Parts: sequence; structure tokens; C-alpha cells
Amino acid sequence: MLRTSVISILVSSAIFLAGCGAASKPSASSTAPVVAASSDRDLEQAGHWSENLYDRALAGDWTGAATDLQSLRESLERLQTSFRGSEHLASAIAATTRVSAAISARDARALAREANAVTRDVALLTAGTNPAVPADVTLLDFYGRELEIWADAGDSGNLRKTQREAAETWARLAPLLTARGATAERDQFSALMKRLEDARTIDEFRALAKPILDEVDNLEKVFKPGP
Repeated sequence: MLRTSVISILVSSAIFLAGCGAASKPSASSTAPVVAASSDRDLEQAGHWSENLYDRALAGDWTGAATDLQSLRESLERLQTSFRGSEHLASAIAATTRVSAAISARDARALAREANAVTRDVALLTAGTNPAVPADVTLLDFYGRELEIWADAGDSGNLRKTQREAAETWARLAPLLTARGATAERDQFSALMKRLEDARTIDEFRALAKPILDEVDNLEKVFKPGP
């Protein structure tokens, strides 16, 4: 996944409204139906395409973004059978309209923001399906990108909101790492969360985005089944 600094690539984009597309606080404890294994792949694919779209925004790859958007929409459409009536699925589908508008406008900031919102919604959809990788791991990935997005926008309010919600998510996840004996990974991420707790300036928040995203990759390895 691309880790290029958002600010260096998106500097020419106009400052977007911080409140646009805002959603309620994520919680992996949100209820969702237990679904058939056939839906698991669509959940995985939807998450994959939303993360790809975020990376397309960083790279300014509009052709690739349009292709990924179509794939994302197809995955979300298939999920309607198992998740009909889900507020998280409805939110993800609604976000694809804003993703499409961002691609048409070549608005990299808006594309990054809305693609990341879909990642959050898909993570919350998986919460009730007993995924191999806990939804809170994906939410921490979401928060790492939120740090990039809001630091680039200079939005201290949303950075503090991300700070609070990431801490709540980590509090739920850390005991699962302890139970698996993954104390090294737990302690490494705990150190990052302490730095996030202490962060006060936009530059301090920005500096934490990449290390958090990198360490989330290590958390995923704790839970992923072996080859």
C-alpha cells in the first residue's frame, strides 16, 4: 500500500469542508448479521477496493480509480442480499456516489476521504461475522489514514476526534493480542498509541500516521491464518 505523504501529492487540491461526509463514531461492537461464507469474499473485496481507491487518490491515478470504483460497487451490490437494511452498507453505497464525484472533479482530497469512509463502513459490516482479522484492526488502519487526511487539511478538531476513537479501538483490541501471546506486537503498538495520546500539534499527528499504518500490517499478521 502506498505510503507517500498526502501533503506532498495533494498540495494543489482545494481545502475541503471538514464536515462533508461525516459519519457517526465507528464501533466494532455494532451488530451485523452472521453471513454465509460467500459474502465473506465480497466483504474482503470491498475493503480491498476502498483501500485501493485511497491509494489511487495519493497517486492521482484517475483511470485506475474509475476502474476500482466499478469493482467496489459490484462488491457492495452483492452484499445487499446478506446485509439488507444495514446502515453501514447503506453508508458505504452512499459514499460511492461521492467517490464518483471526486473522481470526475479530480479532487484527490475528497477521494481519499470518501474512500476511507467506505473502509470504515466495511470494517463495521464485518464486525458481526467473526472475521479472522478483527474489525478493530481494520479500524486502526482507517484511523491511520484519518491522521493523514486531517493533518493535511490542518483540521485539529477531526485529529482530536481520531485520537479519541483510535484509543477506544485499541483498548478493545489489545487484550486479544495478549490472549494470543503477541506481546511484542502489543507493546509496539501501545507505544505508538501513547505517542498519539500525547500528540498536540498537527505535525505530531502527521508524523504518527505512517508508523501506525505500518504497525497495523504487523497486527494483521497476528490474526491471519498461516499459508
